[in-house]
Amino acid sequence: MNYDLLRAVNNGANIQDMNLRVVDYVRVSTASREQRKSFENQLDTYRQMIEDNPNWTYSGTYSDEAVTGTKVYMRGGFQQMIADAQAGLFDLIIVKDVARFARNIKECLVYKDKLKSCGVMIWFVKEGINSFRSKDEMFLQWMALGAEMEAENARSRTKIVFEQGIQRGKVYGNSKILGYTKDHCKLVVDEEEAETVRLIFDLYVHQRMGLRRIAKELAERGITRKDGTQIPTRTLKTVLENPKYKGFYCGGKTEKLDMGERYVRRELPQNEWVMYKDPAIPAIVSEALWDEAAQIRKERQGKYREEVSAPCNQGIYRYSGKIVSGFDAAPGVSFTRCLYRYKGINREGWQCRNYKDAAHPGNIGPTLYSDELDTIVQGMLHDLLGGYDAMIADLMRRYQSATTGQQIEKRMETLKKEQETIEKKRRKLLDLYEDDAITKDEYMTRSAEHKSRLNAIQSEREMLKASSEKSRQMLVQLDGLKQSVRRMAEESTPSKETIDSLIDKIVVRGDSTKKAINLEITLKVIAVTQAFQILRNRKQNDVSCSCCNQRS
Repeated sequence: MNYDLLRAVNNGANIQDMNLRVVDYVRVSTASREQRKSFENQLDTYRQMIEDNPNWTYSGTYSDEAVTGTKVYMRGGFQQMIADAQAGLFDLIIVKDVARFARNIKECLVYKDKLKSCGVMIWFVKEGINSFRSKDEMFLQWMALGAEMEAENARSRTKIVFEQGIQRGKVYGNSKILGYTKDHCKLVVDEEEAETVRLIFDLYVHQRMGLRRIAKELAERGITRKDGTQIPTRTLKTVLENPKYKGFYCGGKTEKLDMGERYVRRELPQNEWVMYKDPAIPAIVSEALWDEAAQIRKERQGKYREEVSAPCNQGIYRYSGKIVSGFDAAPGVSFTRCLYRYKGINREGWQCRNYKDAAHPGNIGPTLYSDELDTIVQGMLHDLLGGYDAMIADLMRRYQSATTGQQIEKRMETLKKEQETIEKKRRKLLDLYEDDAITKDEYMTRSAEHKSRLNAIQSEREMLKASSEKSRQMLVQLDGLKQSVRRMAEESTPSKETIDSLIDKIVVRGDSTKKAINLEITLKVIAVTQAFQILRNRKQNDVSCSCCNQRS
């Protein structure tokens, strides 16, 4: 903290007469021509103001263009300015007005105090407010509140204009809607793209194709994206779900919530949407066809939920995030779940998909099946019960001793008392300096000694806390592993909880083939990696798994 500067400002000193390192901060909220001109004017005006003062040293400009003042986390220039202030790179920030600095009273005051603690002063030119001046504190709070209210009113006005536009048949939002072009917020049918939309509905409803089949069919007919790649299934899903294609308006799909530090947009359930037939939206498919497609979607979604609603899944699959690729073409890429429907049985599998090449998607390496992994996991459980039980008990005794050690507690108490003593000395030293009982050099020397010792105490306390906490966490994990091993031995199929507590990751090695899959499975807590090989015959269900070796 720059106490001399703080005292001088509150004693009436003019900052124009001080030797200061000065920066300016500039922000505008939109990229319009008027705002762009304002942005350039601010840059020129305040830099010139700094350079014209012989007592000031220009130390840089921080800026945010076309960024709202209500969301500090989105303002890169502002965040960099705070970081540089904490690094001690300047003494004074010049800002046009409070609204340029922040349009949220909480953030304005928080960052004002944060800068003040770094010894950095803010001068709001328009209001004549100095953040170091005590008599300006209340005025700054009122101005920050006014900036926030103005921002809230602007949001309300925008919402009203948006709603009035919708009532007049204007369509806002995404301008890239397959089958349509936009002309002054009005949708106009693009007949070439509209034929693609009708074909998608026809394939889905009349030929009962799934989304992947439709994507493949369109690609074979030469219907692709503008870059020549296959139309993604997510685009097809969006087409089938968009009521505009039957001539309906649909809005109110989301709501924006004020979560204090930021606004969060949340999706609303479909029964809360606002949807009605709109004469201003030209239909591409009939209402009956669109509704039939919606009914098929609903039936397929229901059927899929029934197929994957096994107790061990419930939407969060047992091996999710565990299986990664060891192939050079996709190092470290996670395998994704797929469901194979054979006659009379559904089989859960895991694939490493080639998402980089959308035109020629395919698998990198073989497909794994959950039942194969279950066999391996159950074998590992029996090994754990036989071999690791004693080792876990020994580790638990060691960590128990480290966690409850009296020496750590005694040392922590000693450091706490020493810290309290030094803090008292620092306060007394400051009083002596303010009363001119000691010189500035004496104050700086003794203050530096106190600060150095406090830093050393804090470092040692954090190290002791980290060591104790690590021991406690390890103790909890070991106990969890011990309980899991015993529980898992009783399961016919390993549960997700069991797999999560036992396995860190499963790597499919790059030398794997469809008939011989080589795996490396790393356990949690105990640093052990085991190698397995899955051997397949021509019949998929004829599988054998063997443990090749293990290493610590």
